[in-house]
Amino acid sequence: MSQHTYELVTNIILDKLSQGQIPWRRPWNGAQPQNIRGNEYRGANHILLGMSDFKSPFWLTFKQAAERGGHVKKGEKASTAIFWKLTKIAELDTNGELQQKSVPFMRTYNVFNLEQTEGVKLEPKLQQVIDQMESDTAAFDPIAKADGIWANFKNPPALVHGATGAFYRTSTDTIHLPHRCTFQDAPSYYGTLFHEAGHSTAHESRLSRKLGNRFGSKDYALEELTAELASAFLLARAGLDPVPLADQQAAYIQSWSQKLKNDPKLFVTAASRAQKAADYILNIKAADEVEPVGEMCA
Repeated sequence: MSQHTYELVTNIILDKLSQGQIPWRRPWNGAQPQNIRGNEYRGANHILLGMSDFKSPFWLTFKQAAERGGHVKKGEKASTAIFWKLTKIAELDTNGELQQKSVPFMRTYNVFNLEQTEGVKLEPKLQQVIDQMESDTAAFDPIAKADGIWANFKNPPALVHGATGAFYRTSTDTIHLPHRCTFQDAPSYYGTLFHEAGHSTAHESRLSRKLGNRFGSKDYALEELTAELASAFLLARAGLDPVPLADQQAAYIQSWSQKLKNDPKLFVTAASRAQKAADYILNIKAADEVEPVGEMCA
């Protein structure tokens, strides 16, 4: 697995952090980033493509635009997405014999937003998504959606309100939060709830993920970023985004910038874990997403 690929993805995130933006904390109203076949992007791609300023949720490669009767506009800049592919390698087993083993290999490839193209013909189901987004009558109740996400959480930890802080306690499998009325606003409440819910998926009765308990350790940083990204994914489902106070945001940005610089693999690994956590809470199974291999770059 190429260290260069990890660094490339991390540098994109660091660039946003340097601009005072937290890429996974932003209003993702409307449809989520999707490929031209209508499959939602997941994990790191959800963040990488979701932080763009384009209104269209659809992304495609140069080749896919041509296949649909269109083309990428001259001078348009591609965005980076990542692709996981199982690659077979040979290694010696305990008996000294060569055995075939499949390992995940990550590469990057270039994609363009639909708004960067001309003449691309969309399938009816995708055109309906765009028509609904542009309709003045399209509406949703984000708070109801957020409540629904928690209500549909299968095998959830117990939720206890009235604490002086927010935390997940492994020993009792409980989430402790202050009373709802003490939060700055509803999105902040749900963002905190989903963050702790993300931690709770590490419990042995759920995803059985290793928790880092020592503050400042690599495992601790990985778990915190996993929970933070899981919260972002769930908030995206509900059309919500918590807006932290300016001083908190500045400290948060500085903290994660340093962590990502120290470990380029941190973001991609955490995004993958966070997607699994969000999927567990949403009680959904990931659909196989196959991306074109021919247009990858190292």
